[in-house]
Amino acid sequence: MARLPQRIVCLSTETVEVLYLLGEEARIAGISGFTTHPPRARKEKPKVSGFSSARIERILAVEPDLVLAFSDLQGDIARDLVKAGVAVTSSITAAWTASWR
Repeated sequence: MARLPQRIVCLSTETVEVLYLLGEEARIAGISGFTTHPPRARKEKPKVSGFSSARIERILAVEPDLVLAFSDLQGDIARDLVKAGVAVTSSITAAWTASWR
């Protein structure tokens, strides 16, 4: 059986909010500085990135085993993290967004 991620970095407020709603906030190792929901996340979790910019070393410092990206705008961040050996997944891509137009 595959091991579930234990140290997740969320690069958007949406992914933070979903994990809190699911009761999985203990797995969050770091958040975007733009996170607004839930408000307590800003007090409880280290801010390790912006939305479309990041210092990769700040993300790597919290030792994530998964990074949840949100947008193609975070492609450079995702590329650098994958090169560093971190699993990254994105919830919205340009192709998906274009399909709604």
